[in-house]
Amino acid sequence: MDNDIYKPPQSELEPPSTEEKSESEFYVVAVQKFLLLSILTLGIYFIYWFYQNWKNQMMATGEKMLPVMRAIFSIFFTFPLFQRIDSKLQQKETDYVWSATGMAILYIVTSIIGQFTSYMEGSVAMQMTMTLGFFAFSVYALYKAQVAINIACDDPKGTTNSAYSGANILWMVVGTAFILLAIFGTYAETAGLLVEPNTNY
Repeated sequence: MDNDIYKPPQSELEPPSTEEKSESEFYVVAVQKFLLLSILTLGIYFIYWFYQNWKNQMMATGEKMLPVMRAIFSIFFTFPLFQRIDSKLQQKETDYVWSATGMAILYIVTSIIGQFTSYMEGSVAMQMTMTLGFFAFSVYALYKAQVAINIACDDPKGTTNSAYSGANILWMVVGTAFILLAIFGTYAETAGLLVEPNTNY
């Protein structure tokens, strides 16, 4: 036992704990940035988006999980993620309206159907139109979730993650080039510019 009565109380001099979580519980990103990266990468950004959300959840809760696997197989983990987002959002006094269950269903259904549009009968133009239509609904579902995340994490505008990195720009450039090639290919087929190779010898 320390009997030094002249020793000042240690608890009064100790600095505040620095062990608080430094990251948000979810992946905060500006909506404009989210939409651009989602659209111009043709949905590849979705994998990164799910990974970051589950990684942040793992760090915030201490739960054992595999963020990479939950990102790759996102359709199996969309419901639990959206429910977690909604639970966090309910703690805030906000008038933001969304349906976590509805958006999860929308994302899962459109993601699955969108994978099979290329196997449907019809022209390339029709297949592309259907693919883009389902893709647009997938983007919308995650957009609603992103808005909910930003509000729940006290950064409604996503200002803490609004800047574009070099990797972001590179992915958008590559994605844009691919989109332009796809559009040209569709136009060429529709206009009859593509000629079937002659197999007669």
